Amino acid sequence: MSYEIIEKLISKNRSYKPLKPQGLCVHSTANVGAGAINHYNYWNNADRQSSAHYIIDDQMIIRLIPENEVAWHAGKTANSRFLSVELCEYDDSRFDIVWNKAIWFVADLCKRYGWDTEPVWSHRGVSGLWHETTHIDPIPYFTKHGKTWEGFLSEIENEINKKVVTPVPTTEITNKMIYDLLLKVSDSLKIK
Repeated sequence: MSYEIIEKLISKNRSYKPLKPQGLCVHSTANVGAGAINHYNYWNNADRQSSAHYIIDDQMIIRLIPENEVAWHAGKTANSRFLSVELCEYDDSRFDIVWNKAIWFVADLCKRYGWDTEPVWSHRGVSGLWHETTHIDPIPYFTKHGKTWEGFLSEIENEINKKVVTPVPTTEITNKMIYDLLLKVSDSLKIK
């Protein structure tokens, strides 16, 4: 399954500084029930000193900041290295929709950049590594719904490794085609 990504760039809370992504930091919003549009409006209407590249809810995935631009999501070090995605929080079955979309999205991003799951970090992981924030998302959100960070990465890895089967061309090869090919080969080798 794949999902559409809508580009709806915010005009505020942007650094306009170049980014060469080395990985991804996954967040959750801690704003239960608010969807992607709510967060777009939050970041687009006032100076918040925070932002994210993407936000995922049960209805859509929105690109808020281009991937080649720094977003403000996890402290100076992570911001200068990582793309960011915020997962909208829900207390009902919409969690499963966001979970599945996030797995697809992160796997798709990893495929595009040639990454495995090694450069995929939680905000908790980044906070523990560089100590520039104290956030521990999305771990409590996952735990609340019986999921783990390790399970998230495992499902992303499975999605990355799915084989895409390219159909074999169905051109019929005739004896004349083989004969013509053999003639070309023998001519090039000067075999008579």
